[in-house]
Amino acid sequence: MSLRGWTRIGLAVLLLGCTRYGVNPPGGPFARKDGRGSLPPDVAWNDGEVGGRGRLGEAVIPAGGRFPDRRPLLPRRRSGVADALPSPYAQETVPPSAPTADTPSGSRTTPWPPAGPPPAGAVPPLTPPPPLPSSPPPASASGPPLASPAAPSAVPPSAGTPTPAPSPAPPPAPQSDSAAPTPGTPADAFSSLRQLLQTAQGRWATIHTYEAIAVRRELAPNKQRTYDRVFYLFRKEPFSVYMRNLDEANAGRELLYNPKQHGDKIYAIVGKADEGLLYKAGQRAPAVSPDFPMVKQKSRYSIREAGLGTPIQRVGQWLEKAERGQIPPQNLRFQPEVRRPECPDPLHLVELQLRPGDDPLFPQGGRRQWYFHANPQAETYALPILIRALDADGQEVEYYWIERLQPNVRLTDADFHPDRLGSGKTPPESRTPKRPTGKK
Repeated sequence: MSLRGWTRIGLAVLLLGCTRYGVNPPGGPFARKDGRGSLPPDVAWNDGEVGGRGRLGEAVIPAGGRFPDRRPLLPRRRSGVADALPSPYAQETVPPSAPTADTPSGSRTTPWPPAGPPPAGAVPPLTPPPPLPSSPPPASASGPPLASPAAPSAVPPSAGTPTPAPSPAPPPAPQSDSAAPTPGTPADAFSSLRQLLQTAQGRWATIHTYEAIAVRRELAPNKQRTYDRVFYLFRKEPFSVYMRNLDEANAGRELLYNPKQHGDKIYAIVGKADEGLLYKAGQRAPAVSPDFPMVKQKSRYSIREAGLGTPIQRVGQWLEKAERGQIPPQNLRFQPEVRRPECPDPLHLVELQLRPGDDPLFPQGGRRQWYFHANPQAETYALPILIRALDADGQEVEYYWIERLQPNVRLTDADFHPDRLGSGKTPPESRTPKRPTGKK
């Protein structure tokens, strides 16, 4: 037979042997039989807990199940006495810890050792640490001397060293409710502002009538900028107002309002800047209500709000809002004795920072400024003689300046009668106030 034939026979034998090896039990066709026999289905390889899994996977150790011919890997404790042969790991074994609350009832846990002292030889004797120095530390000059540390007691390592409780911290000193506010705080500024308001209200209570020359600059609701310099008469009771323009642009314009005696209407003489197709300058215009749309479009405020008592009242209202927390307290600022080019005397400034929505006239926010006369010798002492307002862009939209003011002048009903309009009556010189010169 040729070499090729023998090769084919060898390959066939090998193929047949591999096929028989695949269908034989584990160990192959030449495996030796286990003389120990097969394990019973209810016995595991090692002694353990009841209900534990055996080494073969599915066998479960029944209660009392044991291998009679095998010795357990670890000694068992019976009735608090160790086995004859102690475990070589007894000195290194950490006592089992108590099961935590998170351990499920069905999981495997290490059993607790029985109560009582450990058997002799199972745990090495404790070696006490070297004693600490017995000399106490130096006493503090401000406190009692510290006690020397006590000698350590024979406590098992698992018990730990007791830690002394920390001494309680001293209680904080109580704050006094009557502490004075720090200068510059809102409370201190509000105190000064409240005092200024009380002085202003007291001064205003003594004024029943006045005449003045005032300057007004406004950005009117119709988006036109107006400028007026007017002669002004005011009476508290019955409430009455009379104005006559002195500037050239609005020359001839007169307004009169006396609601208790002549109805809630404004009587007017057409000025130079008001004439049109229907009315000429110097003619009397029909009496209209202060709520008439054409009247409201030419001024930011109603004639019903005339008088120096209105700004004093508004500053008081803003102060109340700041104290109640309705506006940020720091938005209302008081600054005493500032200087302005309009007046040679110092002025007390009250400034309000407006947020969007605080004032309907300033939907985007802005600033309001009230200047109170600070000279006690002046006729206008503690009165708001200068008022300014700026929008969110810093543009001036309101300006009212009292050039001269004479309080408590003698005024009669004839001064506030519609028949006086167009008469061109000029106030007597005796009514104009005299500025104090400082000479005696």
